[in-house]
Amino acid sequence: MLKKLLTPAILLLAMLTLSAASIKDEKLEDTFDSEKNLSLFNFNNYESDEKDFLDNTKFYLQTMAPGDEIYTWFGHSGLVVENKKYGLERCFDWGVFAFSPTFYIDFIFGRLYYSLMVSYPSYTIKQAENENRTLTRTELVIPIEAKKGIIDFLNYNALDENSTYLYHHYEDNCATRIRDIFNASTHGEFKKWATSINTGKSYRDYTTDLMGKSFPVNWTLNFLQGPSIDKKLTLWEACFLPDILNQAIEEYSNVTAVTVVAARKINYSQKSLLFESITIAIIIFVLLVWSYNSKRRLWALFTSILSLFLAILSCVLIFMMCFSNHDVTYFNENIIFVNPMLFLLFFSSIRTLFSREKREAKLSLSIMKIGFLLTLSLLILKGLFMATFTQDNLAQIFFMLIIYSSAFFRILSGNPR
Repeated sequence: MLKKLLTPAILLLAMLTLSAASIKDEKLEDTFDSEKNLSLFNFNNYESDEKDFLDNTKFYLQTMAPGDEIYTWFGHSGLVVENKKYGLERCFDWGVFAFSPTFYIDFIFGRLYYSLMVSYPSYTIKQAENENRTLTRTELVIPIEAKKGIIDFLNYNALDENSTYLYHHYEDNCATRIRDIFNASTHGEFKKWATSINTGKSYRDYTTDLMGKSFPVNWTLNFLQGPSIDKKLTLWEACFLPDILNQAIEEYSNVTAVTVVAARKINYSQKSLLFESITIAIIIFVLLVWSYNSKRRLWALFTSILSLFLAILSCVLIFMMCFSNHDVTYFNENIIFVNPMLFLLFFSSIRTLFSREKREAKLSLSIMKIGFLLTLSLLILKGLFMATFTQDNLAQIFFMLIIYSSAFFRILSGNPR
């Protein structure tokens, strides 16, 4: 009787997770909006007594290459203002956490507040040396009449009441802030030029390449992000990455970056995430099939660990989709085949680990078969309705499809322990 009731219950639970469709989608309060505030400043005029100062003032895009720590994998941008005649040298950095008593709560709910920090460029140089990261400077070609507007804007932005902004990894970060400033100095011409160039790559394409050094991190972060990061980008949008911003400005202004700190070059993995996912899934598949047929308790241990991790990950995804402002997680198809149903697989596997009853193992296999059918159904739907199911998640689909399929491969003879 229990078994008859359990199967429909599992199916119902799997279907209920499909309704996790980002119910929290309101806008947060306005913080410092660079494009909006840049429009308040005059980039066409300066006083005659300011000419000498402005003539001797130079602006540099300072780009730090990706580092070893996960939070440095995407590189970093800063804006250096230099006037050697007047003894001025400052670095404007929009990549600083704005700590507050509610920082961790804000982070969990997707309210990522960052601040502008003004420091000496020597600090960044020392940091690059210590972290063995290449640091380059690219001089920005700025008309003298626009220099006054940039300086006024930077001074205004540096005020305590204006220094905090609502960070977004793709749309508002340390690189896009400088992109917007440079665009204002060109009266919008840089944006017009950059938006006319299609990169043929998406946010996911760019970030997946940079995360290639760690498969678990790469797979997990890709799993948590939905279809909003899969549209093809213009060069303007791709400038969310410091290296791309530097390349775009070099091409637009016909300038060349100068190396300030030379460090070792990071070699990124040439394997695709899909290839790595299939390879690792096959290894897990072989391990599960072998252990089920020879050492049942070992199979139960492997299954319980894997299912617990995935079940917890599904809860994190549901929370982000439904109750946070992490908009990149919204409408994520992965919740169809990795969902809280896996807690049932975990508990069933634990019981198999401490029990000799074959029915416990059979229940675990039944849950995995349901997972297989859900995953296969999504794959078929993506093939039939490509315009609707646009999320680039084949790496996650095939990973789970191969693992779930291990439930169908078992030898009935023998007496596994």
